[in-house]
Amino acid sequence: MDSAINSSENISHKPERGYLIDTLFQGFLILLPLSIVLILLSFSFNFIFKIVAPISSILDPGTDEPHWLINFLSIGILVLFIFIIGALIRNKVGKVYFARFEKNT
Repeated sequence: MDSAINSSENISHKPERGYLIDTLFQGFLILLPLSIVLILLSFSFNFIFKIVAPISSILDPGTDEPHWLINFLSIGILVLFIFIIGALIRNKVGKVYFARFEKNT
């Protein structure tokens, strides 16, 4: 009986950082990939928007503000780009390259 008590004490003997610190750290680890994805999407959208923005002067030459169609076109190009990357990864050659990439990193 004493050995069962001692073994349970040894298992639960971890350094305690505290509930607050552990919870904050776990929340950070969950939000970090999401934040990185959102930042990359924001940079990508702004890059595409700057490329497509000159079309706005053709659509509505009297205003300095970009035409609403430019925003939708930028989002559409970004979604198409993400779709193409996904399609490349799903085919046989893409799976081989992706597996090689995962193995090397």
